[in-house]
Amino acid sequence: MIKIVPILLALSASSINVQAAKPGIPGKSSFVPPDPNSKSLHLSIFKSDSAPLAISTFLGISSRSFRTSSSLEPSTSLISSSSSSSHSSSSLSSSSSLSSSSSSIKPSSSTGQSSSSQSSSSTSSSFVPVPDSMGDYLFCDEYGPFPLENPSDVDVTFTYELHSISSQRVIERMRIFLNGSVVAGSTQPSFDYVNGQRKSVTFILPLHDYWTFNGLEIRFEILNSSRSILKAYAAPFYPPEEQTISGYSLKHDIYTSNSVGFYGDGSGLHELNDAFNFSTIGDYIDNDYYYRLDVSKNYFEYWGSSVIPYSNVNLRFNDDDYLFPNIHHNDNEDIVLPLTLYQDGSKISFRYKNQFYVNRKTLDTSDAYKSDYILTSSFYLPVNGLAKFNDKTIYLEFDKVGVSGLSTSISLKYDMNRTIVGVCADGDYCVVGGNH
Repeated sequence: MIKIVPILLALSASSINVQAAKPGIPGKSSFVPPDPNSKSLHLSIFKSDSAPLAISTFLGISSRSFRTSSSLEPSTSLISSSSSSSHSSSSLSSSSSLSSSSSSIKPSSSTGQSSSSQSSSSTSSSFVPVPDSMGDYLFCDEYGPFPLENPSDVDVTFTYELHSISSQRVIERMRIFLNGSVVAGSTQPSFDYVNGQRKSVTFILPLHDYWTFNGLEIRFEILNSSRSILKAYAAPFYPPEEQTISGYSLKHDIYTSNSVGFYGDGSGLHELNDAFNFSTIGDYIDNDYYYRLDVSKNYFEYWGSSVIPYSNVNLRFNDDDYLFPNIHHNDNEDIVLPLTLYQDGSKISFRYKNQFYVNRKTLDTSDAYKSDYILTSSFYLPVNGLAKFNDKTIYLEFDKVGVSGLSTSISLKYDMNRTIVGVCADGDYCVVGGNH
């Protein structure tokens, strides 16, 4: 017989060393990043109700290299795997924008109709082209999301190599479409293009005059001397639209937002959007031998910006039994505990934003200093109140998460009757032994 004895946990605050990782985006088999250091496949291992261990894979996914810096106001902090510092994440509203740190989003010096800069050969060593089926390349930095109110015109630079056309005289053109009709366009003077030559060209994206909730479509085109289109790349994009969606719906399907920008990865021009998978969160908060309300085991998956922006994430439950007299309650007798997001690639888990004070013997938890209580990063459940807390509904609440500003509430249960290690029929994990 194997006997498992709980070990008393030393209560102490601990630090976490973290670093941002690079996520990929599901469902885009043609997507291959220009970053030679990024990985071509992401695997995440998680626990499910149907099996002790499952592997979630998205075939054809690559880790996209983002170079983003936020122009949004700092909000809650984001912890990322393997770095020594926390990152300030940001709330997203319709009047906010997220820009590229490599100057991919720059207010133009002029407004009005689109114009372009002199075409020149690119010397960027970071451009590792990945061809399309014709062997042609198109790369541009990440552009978007763009603010709906008072938008600035933006300089957009395309870098390309064309192998599918013969050496000839060509024209570079960018056009902007609204509801299927051309509303702006800019054309460079013709020049002699050599097959396979790398070139860069910059145009002004005239958001100031045409940016509405209807969005726009951008098209970059290469024409011959007769103004026939030899090569064309297009992507639609819209202002970020904040949405509140039921947690039940989100847990049963991967949610993908509307396009809020565009980028070129070498193989073509693609939409910039968010994708969330909340099905990995499960239905329960993992029970814990040390009487903790442990949120770190739950996680969701996110593909979008390299650092997920968000306004607030909270853990909330009702405490009308007043099991936590030293924790602040709101007018509805709810306890609301702010959380931070811990990012490891596409996997986003949770940590408590604030620390607590706990009594070693009773495990009474306080959100303010109390004599003879010790500081801890964990939220403890009172020993004498476990029966009342058992099977309590707990809510994970998300406010404006991702570049699209998604809000939702996902309900969980806490059940002390579920065994952590037991027979394989009723345990989260089980031990299978035999004679050797």
